[in-house]
Amino acid sequence: MKLHLLASPRRSLLLPAALGVLFACSPTPEFGSSLTAAEPHAPADPPPGEPKAEEEKRAEKEKRAEKVKRAAEATTPAAEEADRVAWFEQYMSGATLAGRFTVVGKEQDEMPEEEYTILKCEKLPEGDLYRFTARIRYGETDAELPMDLPVLWAGDTPVISLTNLWIPGLGTFSSRVMIYRGRYAGTWTHGEVGGHLFGVIKKEEAAAEQEK
Repeated sequence: MKLHLLASPRRSLLLPAALGVLFACSPTPEFGSSLTAAEPHAPADPPPGEPKAEEEKRAEKEKRAEKVKRAAEATTPAAEEADRVAWFEQYMSGATLAGRFTVVGKEQDEMPEEEYTILKCEKLPEGDLYRFTARIRYGETDAELPMDLPVLWAGDTPVISLTNLWIPGLGTFSSRVMIYRGRYAGTWTHGEVGGHLFGVIKKEEAAAEQEK
């Protein structure tokens, strides 16, 4: 009987199918787990639009960086110099420097007063020269005259500088006068004598503008 069953072609075909069903349904770990475990899926490919989107973002970022670079380049030393010149012309035009001066080596119970009213200040094409059209009053002197004086800059601070400058009717002078936040201070030399000078700039709107 056993030989007959094994020899039967129909039963021989059904046997592998029955065994397959049996193994698939079997709770036995060594068969069931290996046959039913899901294979891990490979990560899905990114949508076709993603690489293009990243490229567009990169291009936009580079464009913004280029704009920032151009803006930085626009603030060049030449542009800063032009702004500084315009500010100084406006600040000094119509300003009055009122204060006192000393004479080194001379006893002074009271320091003499001085006053410089700058009617107009304008930058000249030559180097650091500015033309100051000023009324000068110190001691017994009271005169109005134009003076072409160099203005040098210590950072954001202008320094009016003159060296052995001959002023008609007054003589030869050297001086360094610093202008800062509504005040001025410096030194002066006239021939064999010299001293210090200091005071305030009487132009409220200009002083307020410089303090910003």
